[in-house]
Amino acid sequence: MTHELAGQPAIAAAVIKDPNKMRDPAVQSYAASMTADHGRSLTLDKLVAFGDALVGVTARAVPSVGGERQIAVLRGGRVQSLRGPRFQRAKAPMTFSLMSDSTIAGGRTAVAPGSSVLFVRSVLRQTAVPLDGNYFFGSRLEDCEVRYDGGVTRLDTTNEVNNCTLVLGPQAQRGSARVQQLLGAFQWKLVMDEVVPVK
Repeated sequence: MTHELAGQPAIAAAVIKDPNKMRDPAVQSYAASMTADHGRSLTLDKLVAFGDALVGVTARAVPSVGGERQIAVLRGGRVQSLRGPRFQRAKAPMTFSLMSDSTIAGGRTAVAPGSSVLFVRSVLRQTAVPLDGNYFFGSRLEDCEVRYDGGVTRLDTTNEVNNCTLVLGPQAQRGSARVQQLLGAFQWKLVMDEVVPVK
């Protein structure tokens, strides 16, 4: 018998080293087989039960261990059976892009609608820059119309803002911490409220 331990191996390794300290039937069966014939008499069912006992004793001491068991039974180097929960691929919480060491100039907007962009060491020049849902680090904004409407964003002091207009949307409250940070951290050419058409 061979074994591999990962994640939280200390408790399981101690049980394998000295199984006689536990009264669990699966552990005692393992101990008896190891004493009798170095584990050759352990059936696959007994090995599965022993593995389950190791998870159980570890879970009692380490809260991050446990849950529904995932058990693969191998025979002759191949997977004979696989038991456990079926995992579904999680949908990404957002469409996310990275713009690093890039230049965007003269366009209508620097970001496609519905996506989030992390700008790192990039230059945005003479373009519309929506802050909501986007993040900026070590970048330079020049002659841009920068729009903010109260959403999650990060435009910190590692960025340079030169000759840009800040347009605040109806959801951007002037007294909010984020708007105050934007107003205090950068020299804006002009700060204005977005004109919302009346219907």
